[in-house]
Amino acid sequence: MEEVSIKVQILGIIVPLKVSREEEDKVRRMEGEINEYLRQVKNNFGVTDKTEALVMALLHFVDELYEAKSKSTTIQPSIIEKLSTAEAKLKALLN
Repeated sequence: MEEVSIKVQILGIIVPLKVSREEEDKVRRMEGEINEYLRQVKNNFGVTDKTEALVMALLHFVDELYEAKSKSTTIQPSIIEKLSTAEAKLKALLN
């Protein structure tokens, strides 16, 4: 796996990173999404303090993570139920 050195800039802060070539595009998209959200925080809420803006962005993205996790756990029980039903039907057919 080939690593590349890139620089990510968020709120004027440049962070050098080493990532795999396969992950470079993903990291660039994340950089863009974070910077876009921070721009919205500044424009919509008038937040000019970098730390406050970063905290608001962090809360936003962690909220999205929690939402995604809760959706995946609500899907899983229904899948297990369907698999159990299918298994019972297969057993009935084989007996």
